[in-house]
Amino acid sequence: MRIPLLAAVLAVSFAGGGCKNRDKGGTISELRAPKDAQPWESGKAIAFDDSYTPTAINLQGRAPNDVTDQQLFQARLGHADIVMLVRIEQVWGRGRYQGRQDQFVEVEIGEFLLGNLPKDAPERLLVEVGGADELPGALKGEIMLLFLRWDAESEPPFHHHLMPANDELVALIKAMVKHAQDEGVLNAKGDETSAKKRGRKGKRKGKKGKGQADSPLELDEPTTNGGQFGGESGGKPGGGAGGVDPAHEPGANHDPGQPPPPTGPRPDESTGLQNLGEEPDAPVPESGE
Repeated sequence: MRIPLLAAVLAVSFAGGGCKNRDKGGTISELRAPKDAQPWESGKAIAFDDSYTPTAINLQGRAPNDVTDQQLFQARLGHADIVMLVRIEQVWGRGRYQGRQDQFVEVEIGEFLLGNLPKDAPERLLVEVGGADELPGALKGEIMLLFLRWDAESEPPFHHHLMPANDELVALIKAMVKHAQDEGVLNAKGDETSAKKRGRKGKRKGKKGKGQADSPLELDEPTTNGGQFGGESGGKPGGGAGGVDPAHEPGANHDPGQPPPPTGPRPDESTGLQNLGEEPDAPVPESGE
């Protein structure tokens, strides 16, 4: 069931307010990556998996699967080129779209929460949805969040993830984007500032040698104490860093009578959209020397 406030806002958004200067034909069309799009990094495939989450994320959850969802949410928000609200207009099961054994949803573009599509983009998109499970027909009419990252070498030229939208999640994303704008990371349109892009390119050049593989977004198995280590290598979303002494890991010395502290992203305005794709250095344990 959709929350009434979100449904009311989206009724205005999908009436055309979020799709100015775009193809009004409503035809299914593929996007083109902008010329200044950042190169795709294969390590981001765990977050932009061309699939969907069937249930809403639990931002306050402490269970291992909730923490994993929170980590992935932070990774998607921090590395997405575009975050937008879409409405599912049609669900195409396996074999139902041109005989192909892939699954698709046709979505109508609504409000942009981060970034924007090119002006010549259509109002509706055909999005392939991977995964072993069959897409339920009940998805039709649902409002969802679409996280998109460009991949100019792919066909279509992007990777994505779909997940259910609700008031709490949309408000959180807007607050984080506002925080990033206040910090000068994003401009008023929600795009990265030129200075931020230059700084990120310089940092990548300094960290990666020729032929070095992209750093992956890796989520490890839940730990026995209920936490979740992993995220991106080198202190990425999730906070775990390979090679760190377990005594220094978060929650290692917590009271056994209390739930372990969460190690995933915290759902507040400081959860790191201001880092927007950067890869902060991993915490270094104190050496005793």
